Amino acid sequence: MTGPGAPSLQRYPSTSDSELPTPGAWCSCCWGTRWWRARAAPYGWCCGWCHPPDHLQPDQVRWEPPLEPSGPLL
Repeated sequence: MTGPGAPSLQRYPSTSDSELPTPGAWCSCCWGTRWWRARAAPYGWCCGWCHPPDHLQPDQVRWEPPLEPSGPLL
């Protein structure tokens, strides 16, 4: 099974794995699908819901999948 919720796509909320999360990867704690890591010291990936990067500035964080641009449309 490779669809949403597939056991093969399950990840821990925080991991030292430096490889990019597999597309569709989900958190084993909250089922979240947003992952982040620090740009300056990429020690691993964390769930964006369970372990939000509140201690970092927005430009210090890499999100996966990338955040959608927001703001007024031109």
